[in-house]
Amino acid sequence: MFKNFLKRCILILNRSDLLDAVENYNHLIDIEDTQIRNDLLRLISFYNFTMEATAEHYFDFITTELITSNIDSQIPYYTLVNRAIKILDVKNPLNKKVNFDLTPNYIIVEAPYREYLVTYKYIPKVIKDISDDMLLPKNISKKIIAYGVVSEFFASKNEFEASEFWKNKFLYEIFKYKTKKERLLKSTFIR
Repeated sequence: MFKNFLKRCILILNRSDLLDAVENYNHLIDIEDTQIRNDLLRLISFYNFTMEATAEHYFDFITTELITSNIDSQIPYYTLVNRAIKILDVKNPLNKKVNFDLTPNYIIVEAPYREYLVTYKYIPKVIKDISDDMLLPKNISKKIIAYGVVSEFFASKNEFEASEFWKNKFLYEIFKYKTKKERLLKSTFIR
């Protein structure tokens, strides 16, 4: 749940007023204090921004879905569970590649009313409220995203030294994850 993730960020920020609001309310609209509500809205928007930047620049969030084409041999992007940023592959249910074309609004496939396995890079679901469900891809930790969100929050409050500190921690955690993964691959091939 996104509420638990928000608490992690708020603890780093050392803001007891925000923590009380998150613990006592399930929806932003219920919070009467506009300053607290605005700060929570900022945290939500910085989460969405950080997830989008992370998906585009640092990690490949990839999934495969079984989708049925429409009468025009199209698979509209809005029928996909996640926001696709790049279509990687389209196969039939027997796992054989099929020809496809991309347009701004849909994927054109070979036949209408057929099932296709669509593999694509995506950006996780946009969060709109503190009680929304949050599902991070398995290859990324909440700690990494929390550092990015906190960095953006401090920057929005003109606390640039704190922002730079948390931005460096964010980038270091990404570096650590990527080099750890590469070391595991290299040691496998050396033997």
